Amino acid sequence: MGAAAAQTSTHPVLQFFVAPLRGTFSRTPGASDKEYFADLCTRLSGFDERILRGASDRVFRKAASQTWPLPPKCVEACEETARETYTRTKRDRVLNKAAVGLPEDAAVRILVAEDMNLGLRACNGDWQGDLIDFIKRNHRMPDVCECEGLIVAAIARSQRLHKQEQAALNGLFGRDVSGRVLPDNHPVKIMLNAFTARRERFATMIAQNVLKTDTNEGAHHV
Repeated sequence: MGAAAAQTSTHPVLQFFVAPLRGTFSRTPGASDKEYFADLCTRLSGFDERILRGASDRVFRKAASQTWPLPPKCVEACEETARETYTRTKRDRVLNKAAVGLPEDAAVRILVAEDMNLGLRACNGDWQGDLIDFIKRNHRMPDVCECEGLIVAAIARSQRLHKQEQAALNGLFGRDVSGRVLPDNHPVKIMLNAFTARRERFATMIAQNVLKTDTNEGAHHV
């Protein structure tokens, strides 16, 4: 094989689209194999390796004879593969973005900018943590039904934690636990303190952003 032939065999279209199909097709639709593959190289040269490989697999799955498909059909296979790849990549980006979630401070800023009164109501009802977690996870504010779900979840968790606390107190002090508290190093106490600290931290962040917003609006009116 001469230098020119060797260079031609390394063309991306021949490597990634044609080569995987050589065992499937044995004849070209035209009079000249050389002209057919040269035409393919010209028509498909704008597609990258991933698209060429995907299109080659698509052509293989649709093969109905041993004759190579016409060049326009090969272009069509590449275009369909490119569209599917773009859609899949875009969807994966959205999923990855959602999986990562927003930083806490960004979620709080969104909350205060969109509906600071909702944030204040959440603080009064002790479900601000659920609200911030929703915004972090979904990159948006919850609707009315979703807010109701967050409130229900917060109430259920509060009741569950209360039962755990009572069970821990009963385990330590028996049935009469009036005025008793769990020691600070008790696992349930540590968990309760963590939830409380988290709620307080979010409440502080929301309040600070509300005050900042009120201050900025007041400055605009001066």
